[in-house]
Amino acid sequence: LSVDLDLQPLLFGLLLSLFLVTVLGNLLIILAISSDSHLHTPMYFLLSSLSLTDVEFISITVPNLL
Repeated sequence: LSVDLDLQPLLFGLLLSLFLVTVLGNLLIILAISSDSHLHTPMYFLLSSLSLTDVEFISITVPNLL
């Protein structure tokens, strides 16, 4: 993203931290929905599917960017 060599480690750290927070947050959503039987409704199935899709998308695009 940057040609400036001093700025590259900062951008790498920022993108890596955003990647980790996003993946862990979505995995926590999936874990919470799958572990509680009261959350086995169509709405929460949609939310877990969206979280899984977000994890897949982030896992494909961000490592290529880093």
